[in-house]
Amino acid sequence: RIDDNVRLLRAMHPQIVIGDHPCDQFMIELVRCHEASWLNRFVGACNDQKRELDRCLRADKARKVKRSVAQAREKRRQWEEACRERGIG
Repeated sequence: RIDDNVRLLRAMHPQIVIGDHPCDQFMIELVRCHEASWLNRFVGACNDQKRELDRCLRADKARKVKRSVAQAREKRRQWEEACRERGIG
C-alpha cells in the first residue's frame, strides 16, 4: 500500500523524492487518509493530518529561508571584502 501512496505523491508532486523530504511521512499519512474513504476529504476527517503536514512544510521552508539568508550574507561579506582589497567603493 505504501508503494501506491508513493506513486500518488509522485503523481501529485513529481519533484518530491520520498525518503529525502523531511515531511514525506506526513504526506503519506494524508494520502492514506484520503484514500481510506472518498468521503474523508469532504467532511474534514483528514484535517489533523493536513495541519501536521502544513506545520512541517512551514518549518521546512523557514529552515531553508534561514540557510539561504545566511549564505547570501556570507556572499555579500565576501564581495565587500574583495571590493575593499581592490579599493573599489
